[in-house]
Amino acid sequence: MEKGLYKLDGELMFAELRVSYPNGTTLNVSDYDGAEGEVYDGWYWFNTRQAACDYFGVENFILNDSK
Repeated sequence: MEKGLYKLDGELMFAELRVSYPNGTTLNVSDYDGAEGEVYDGWYWFNTRQAACDYFGVENFILNDSK
C-alpha cells in the first residue's frame, strides 16, 4: 500500500512525505491523510497506488517519485 499524494501531469507522480513548490508552498502529506478530492494544484490523496491509477485512468506504474 502506498498512501500519499498523487498527481497526473503528463506522468503519474507520487509524494510520500511532501511536495515543495518554488514559491515556498509545501504540502506535507501527513496533513492530508484521508482527504477526499483535490488537495492542491492537482494533487489528490489516495490510500493505494491502485486507487490513484483507477481514478486517473492509467496503468499501475509510477514514473516520478517525489519525496
